[in-house]
Amino acid sequence: MAKPDNKTLEVLIDTGINNNFILESFASKLNAPLEETKCFKVFDLLLQGHQFEVDLYVLSLCGLDVVFGMQWLQTLGSCVHDHKTLTMDLT
Repeated sequence: MAKPDNKTLEVLIDTGINNNFILESFASKLNAPLEETKCFKVFDLLLQGHQFEVDLYVLSLCGLDVVFGMQWLQTLGSCVHDHKTLTMDLT
């Protein structure tokens, strides 16, 4: 898969869903090989200095590029959430 130039994404982290989703048009920009289940892996996802390989399902999204659910959150282990400042520390 061709690596896109560094690009900032709008991401929602949602503890109320199980899977991870990506905007179909953004998946196309990545030239990602889509399977019939519309699932693929994204490589070199860098978040707060941590690199992740993530399963994503293609879905029509409004205002977001990616949604991370419990499938991704479970890979993190412990992290600190500050709901007042809307931040999450992955250390």
